[in-house]
Amino acid sequence: MVDPQAPLIALVTNCTTYGGPGSASGLVAAGHRVFCHDRSFASDEAREQWSAAHPGAEALAEQDPAALVDTVIAKAGRIDAVVSNDVVTADREGFAASTAEQFDAMIVDGMMFPYRLAHRALQNMVPRGSGALVFITSAAARMPTAGAVLYSAVRGGTTAMAIALGRAYGKQGITVNAVGPSWFDNAAYFPEGWAERSPQRAEFFEKHATLDRLGTQDEMGRLVAFLCEQRAMPVTAQYIDFSGNSPP
Repeated sequence: MVDPQAPLIALVTNCTTYGGPGSASGLVAAGHRVFCHDRSFASDEAREQWSAAHPGAEALAEQDPAALVDTVIAKAGRIDAVVSNDVVTADREGFAASTAEQFDAMIVDGMMFPYRLAHRALQNMVPRGSGALVFITSAAARMPTAGAVLYSAVRGGTTAMAIALGRAYGKQGITVNAVGPSWFDNAAYFPEGWAERSPQRAEFFEKHATLDRLGTQDEMGRLVAFLCEQRAMPVTAQYIDFSGNSPP
Protein backbone atom coordinates (compact mmCIF):
# COMPACT_ATOMS: atom_id res chain seq x y z
CA MET A 1 0.00 0.00 0.00
CA VAL A 2 1.23 3.47 -0.84
CA ASP A 3 1.90 6.02 1.90
CA PRO A 4 -1.50 7.73 2.36
CA GLN A 5 0.27 11.01 3.15
CA ALA A 6 2.37 11.04 -0.04
CA PRO A 7 1.04 12.26 -3.38
CA LEU A 8 0.60 9.56 -5.95
CA ILE A 9 2.31 9.59 -9.31
CA ALA A 10 -0.57 8.80 -11.67
CA LEU A 11 -1.11 8.37 -15.40
CA VAL A 12 -4.50 8.86 -17.08
CA THR A 13 -5.07 7.94 -20.72
CA ASN A 14 -7.44 9.64 -23.18
CA CYS A 15 -7.81 12.41 -20.64
CA THR A 16 -10.02 14.69 -22.75
CA THR A 17 -12.85 12.20 -23.25
CA TYR A 18 -14.94 9.39 -21.72
CA GLY A 19 -13.84 9.02 -18.08
CA GLY A 20 -10.61 10.93 -18.59
CA PRO A 21 -11.63 14.48 -17.59
CA GLY A 22 -13.11 13.35 -14.28
CA SER A 23 -10.29 10.93 -13.53
CA ALA A 24 -7.59 13.54 -14.09
CA SER A 25 -9.36 16.32 -12.19
CA GLY A 26 -10.32 13.96 -9.35
CA LEU A 27 -6.72 12.87 -8.85
CA VAL A 28 -5.46 16.46 -9.00
CA ALA A 29 -8.11 17.55 -6.48
CA ALA A 30 -6.93 14.78 -4.17
CA GLY A 31 -3.44 16.27 -4.23
CA HIS A 32 -1.71 13.88 -6.61
CA ARG A 33 0.73 14.46 -9.46
CA VAL A 34 -1.03 13.55 -12.69
CA PHE A 35 0.38 12.85 -16.13
CA CYS A 36 -2.05 12.70 -19.03
CA HIS A 37 -2.13 11.07 -22.45
CA ASP A 38 -4.44 11.99 -25.28
CA ARG A 39 -4.50 11.48 -29.03
CA SER A 40 -4.92 15.24 -29.43
CA PHE A 41 -1.55 15.97 -27.78
CA ALA A 42 0.42 15.70 -31.02
CA SER A 43 1.80 19.25 -30.95
CA ASP A 44 3.68 21.21 -28.31
CA GLU A 45 1.02 23.92 -28.56
CA ALA A 46 -1.84 21.50 -27.89
CA ARG A 47 -0.10 20.07 -24.82
CA GLU A 48 0.85 23.48 -23.46
CA GLN A 49 -2.69 24.81 -23.88
CA TRP A 50 -4.24 21.81 -22.19
CA SER A 51 -1.76 21.80 -19.29
CA ALA A 52 -2.28 25.55 -18.77
CA ALA A 53 -6.03 24.98 -18.54
CA HIS A 54 -5.60 22.07 -16.11
CA PRO A 55 -3.19 23.07 -13.33
CA GLY A 56 -1.63 20.08 -11.61
CA ALA A 57 -1.80 17.87 -14.70
CA GLU A 58 0.94 17.48 -17.31
CA ALA A 59 0.19 16.52 -20.91
CA LEU A 60 2.52 13.96 -22.50
CA ALA A 61 3.42 13.67 -26.17
CA GLU A 62 3.88 9.90 -26.22
CA GLN A 63 1.23 7.68 -27.77
CA ASP A 64 2.81 4.26 -27.28
CA PRO A 65 1.64 2.65 -24.00
CA ALA A 66 5.07 1.46 -22.85
CA ALA A 67 6.64 4.81 -23.75
CA LEU A 68 4.01 6.59 -21.67
CA VAL A 69 4.88 4.58 -18.58
CA ASP A 70 8.63 5.02 -19.19
CA THR A 71 8.21 8.79 -19.55
CA VAL A 72 6.29 9.07 -16.28
CA ILE A 73 8.98 7.06 -14.48
CA ALA A 74 11.74 9.18 -16.06
CA LYS A 75 10.04 12.38 -14.92
CA ALA A 76 8.85 11.31 -11.47
CA GLY A 77 10.96 8.30 -10.51
CA ARG A 78 8.08 5.84 -10.24
CA ILE A 79 4.47 5.23 -11.21
CA ASP A 80 1.88 4.54 -8.49
CA ALA A 81 -1.39 4.47 -10.40
CA VAL A 82 -2.55 3.97 -13.97
CA VAL A 83 -6.04 4.81 -15.19
CA SER A 84 -6.56 3.09 -18.52
CA ASN A 85 -9.50 5.07 -19.85
CA ASP A 86 -10.08 3.44 -23.22
CA VAL A 87 -12.36 4.82 -25.92
CA VAL A 88 -13.76 2.22 -28.31
CA THR A 89 -16.03 2.99 -31.26
CA ALA A 90 -19.16 0.88 -30.89
CA ASP A 91 -20.37 -1.32 -33.75
CA ARG A 92 -23.95 -0.07 -33.84
CA GLU A 93 -24.52 -0.98 -37.49
CA GLY A 94 -25.13 -4.61 -36.50
CA PHE A 95 -23.03 -7.77 -36.40
CA ALA A 96 -23.79 -8.81 -39.99
CA ALA A 97 -22.37 -5.53 -41.29
CA SER A 98 -19.22 -5.70 -39.15
CA THR A 99 -15.77 -6.58 -40.50
CA ALA A 100 -12.70 -8.33 -39.16
CA GLU A 101 -10.72 -5.13 -39.73
CA GLN A 102 -13.17 -3.19 -37.58
CA PHE A 103 -12.92 -5.79 -34.82
CA ASP A 104 -9.11 -5.72 -35.02
CA ALA A 105 -9.10 -1.93 -34.53
CA MET A 106 -11.44 -2.21 -31.56
CA ILE A 107 -9.24 -4.89 -29.98
CA VAL A 108 -6.15 -2.67 -30.40
CA ASP A 109 -7.87 0.33 -28.78
CA GLY A 110 -9.81 -1.50 -26.10
CA MET A 111 -7.64 -4.49 -25.19
CA MET A 112 -4.08 -4.30 -26.52
CA PHE A 113 -3.47 -0.71 -25.43
CA PRO A 114 -4.49 -1.36 -21.80
CA TYR A 115 -2.64 -4.69 -21.82
CA ARG A 116 0.62 -3.03 -22.87
CA LEU A 117 0.08 -0.19 -20.40
CA ALA A 118 -0.49 -2.56 -17.49
CA HIS A 119 2.34 -4.89 -18.51
CA ARG A 120 4.87 -2.04 -18.42
CA ALA A 121 3.51 -0.39 -15.27
CA LEU A 122 3.62 -3.63 -13.29
CA GLN A 123 7.35 -3.92 -13.97
CA ASN A 124 7.79 -0.80 -11.84
CA MET A 125 5.06 -1.48 -9.27
CA VAL A 126 5.81 -5.08 -8.32
CA PRO A 127 9.38 -4.53 -7.00
CA ARG A 128 8.03 -1.72 -4.79
CA GLY A 129 5.09 -3.80 -3.53
CA SER A 130 2.42 -1.21 -4.28
CA GLY A 131 0.42 0.21 -7.15
CA ALA A 132 -3.08 0.54 -8.54
CA LEU A 133 -4.49 -0.12 -11.98
CA VAL A 134 -7.96 1.10 -12.93
CA PHE A 135 -9.51 0.04 -16.24
CA ILE A 136 -12.47 2.17 -17.33
CA THR A 137 -14.44 -0.20 -19.54
CA SER A 138 -18.24 -0.26 -19.86
CA ALA A 139 -21.41 -1.64 -18.36
CA ALA A 140 -21.64 -3.65 -21.58
CA ALA A 141 -19.13 -5.97 -19.94
CA ARG A 142 -21.78 -6.83 -17.34
CA MET A 143 -24.71 -6.90 -19.75
CA PRO A 144 -23.59 -7.45 -23.36
CA THR A 145 -25.89 -5.73 -25.82
CA ALA A 146 -27.34 -7.20 -29.00
CA GLY A 147 -26.84 -3.87 -30.77
CA ALA A 148 -23.08 -3.77 -30.15
CA VAL A 149 -21.74 -7.33 -30.19
CA LEU A 150 -18.08 -6.54 -30.91
CA TYR A 151 -18.03 -3.64 -28.46
CA SER A 152 -19.47 -5.86 -25.74
CA ALA A 153 -16.86 -8.52 -26.46
CA VAL A 154 -13.96 -6.07 -26.21
CA ARG A 155 -15.25 -4.45 -23.03
CA GLY A 156 -15.90 -7.85 -21.49
CA GLY A 157 -12.41 -9.03 -22.36
CA THR A 158 -10.67 -6.06 -20.77
CA THR A 159 -12.87 -6.31 -17.69
CA ALA A 160 -11.96 -9.98 -17.33
CA MET A 161 -8.28 -9.08 -17.69
CA ALA A 162 -8.59 -6.52 -14.89
CA ILE A 163 -10.24 -9.00 -12.53
CA ALA A 164 -7.68 -11.68 -13.33
CA LEU A 165 -4.80 -9.24 -12.80
CA GLY A 166 -6.25 -8.24 -9.45
CA ARG A 167 -6.24 -11.87 -8.38
CA ALA A 168 -2.76 -12.45 -9.77
CA TYR A 169 -1.07 -9.48 -8.09
CA GLY A 170 -3.00 -8.89 -4.86
CA LYS A 171 -0.38 -10.59 -2.69
CA GLN A 172 2.23 -8.25 -4.16
CA GLY A 173 0.43 -5.12 -3.01
CA ILE A 174 -1.18 -4.29 -6.35
CA THR A 175 -4.87 -3.51 -6.70
CA VAL A 176 -6.61 -3.83 -10.06
CA ASN A 177 -10.23 -2.94 -10.77
CA ALA A 178 -12.54 -2.31 -13.71
CA VAL A 179 -15.09 0.50 -13.68
CA GLY A 180 -18.09 0.04 -15.97
CA PRO A 181 -19.91 3.26 -16.90
CA SER A 182 -23.20 3.64 -18.68
CA TRP A 183 -25.54 6.64 -18.71
CA PHE A 184 -22.46 8.72 -17.92
CA ASP A 185 -22.00 12.34 -18.99
CA ASN A 186 -19.20 12.32 -21.57
CA ALA A 187 -18.75 13.66 -25.06
CA ALA A 188 -17.61 10.33 -26.51
CA TYR A 189 -20.94 8.55 -26.04
CA PHE A 190 -23.33 11.27 -24.88
CA PRO A 191 -22.50 14.40 -26.90
CA GLU A 192 -24.47 17.56 -26.31
CA GLY A 193 -28.00 17.18 -27.65
CA TRP A 194 -27.89 13.37 -27.68
CA ALA A 195 -31.45 13.00 -26.36
CA GLU A 196 -32.91 15.21 -29.08
CA ARG A 197 -30.96 13.42 -31.82
CA SER A 198 -31.74 9.94 -30.45
CA PRO A 199 -35.30 9.95 -29.13
CA GLN A 200 -35.43 6.14 -28.88
CA ARG A 201 -32.31 6.14 -26.73
CA ALA A 202 -33.74 8.93 -24.60
CA GLU A 203 -36.94 6.92 -24.15
CA PHE A 204 -34.90 3.88 -23.10
CA PHE A 205 -33.05 6.04 -20.60
CA GLU A 206 -36.28 7.38 -19.12
CA LYS A 207 -37.67 3.87 -18.75
CA HIS A 208 -34.64 1.89 -17.57
CA ALA A 209 -32.00 4.17 -16.00
CA THR A 210 -31.86 4.00 -12.21
CA LEU A 211 -31.18 7.72 -11.79
CA ASP A 212 -33.04 10.53 -13.50
CA ARG A 213 -29.74 11.96 -14.73
CA LEU A 214 -26.41 10.88 -16.15
CA GLY A 215 -23.51 10.11 -13.84
CA THR A 216 -21.08 13.02 -13.65
CA GLN A 217 -17.37 13.46 -14.28
CA ASP A 218 -16.93 14.66 -10.67
CA GLU A 219 -18.43 11.40 -9.42
CA MET A 220 -16.13 9.40 -11.68
CA GLY A 221 -13.15 11.39 -10.38
CA ARG A 222 -13.96 10.67 -6.75
CA LEU A 223 -14.31 6.95 -7.45
CA VAL A 224 -11.06 6.77 -9.43
CA ALA A 225 -9.12 8.67 -6.74
CA PHE A 226 -10.42 6.26 -4.09
CA LEU A 227 -9.34 3.24 -6.11
CA CYS A 228 -5.93 4.68 -6.94
CA GLU A 229 -5.20 5.56 -3.31
CA GLN A 230 -5.63 1.92 -2.20
CA ARG A 231 -7.39 2.98 0.99
CA ALA A 232 -9.43 -0.22 1.02
CA MET A 233 -7.16 -2.98 -0.24
CA PRO A 234 -9.87 -5.68 -0.39
CA VAL A 235 -11.49 -3.61 -3.15
CA THR A 236 -9.51 -5.34 -5.86
CA ALA A 237 -10.20 -7.82 -8.66
CA GLN A 238 -13.62 -6.17 -8.90
CA TYR A 239 -15.95 -4.98 -11.61
CA ILE A 240 -17.43 -1.77 -10.20
CA ASP A 241 -20.66 -0.79 -11.88
CA PHE A 242 -21.04 2.93 -12.62
CA SER A 243 -24.50 2.84 -14.11
CA GLY A 244 -26.83 2.41 -11.16
CA ASN A 245 -27.06 -1.24 -12.27
CA SER A 246 -29.01 -0.02 -15.29
CA PRO A 247 -28.96 -1.81 -18.65
CA PRO A 248 -26.58 -0.07 -21.06
